[in-house]
Amino acid sequence: VYFDLLPSASATIGVEDLANELRDAWNSRMQTQFFRTPAMAFLYERGWRQQFNTAGFPGIDKEFEEVAEFFAPAADGGTVVDLSCGSGLMTRRLCRAGRYGSVLALDYSEAMLRETSKRFDEEAVPREALTLCRADAAALPLQSGAVDALHAGAAMHCWPQLEASLAEVHRVLKPGGRFF
Repeated sequence: VYFDLLPSASATIGVEDLANELRDAWNSRMQTQFFRTPAMAFLYERGWRQQFNTAGFPGIDKEFEEVAEFFAPAADGGTVVDLSCGSGLMTRRLCRAGRYGSVLALDYSEAMLRETSKRFDEEAVPREALTLCRADAAALPLQSGAVDALHAGAAMHCWPQLEASLAEVHRVLKPGGRFF
């Protein structure tokens, strides 16, 4: 369903690995671990994201209009990243637009990436440009200067290493690249 590019990834999980995962869930990475649960992946668009509208945010359709306008230089074949893509709310819109040569949907959460893939199938969203990838925002598996535009909507509060993640965003963007 997705490429797992984290160094700790493995096909099997042992008792010690499970204990470490549980310990991590209670430490400073709680904001990351919370979004790794299948329940949160299921509920993200079925209630969680709607709370943003209640708080006064303009909603995903208005956000996409702004993103599409801001990402105009990346249209006609550019590489776009949806970092911390969650359930693919923006990723699906970027792929449906058909303006970009490559749309990379990156998230730390395996559950969110599975939900993204499921929603692409359910909504019959074109996948030609899509690559789903499990990755850490603080250590992006991308070449320096390879990305035309990067979206991270409602995501930065989930990054345990905010400064390192922002440095990575800067590193992977081409000169003049766009960060929304």
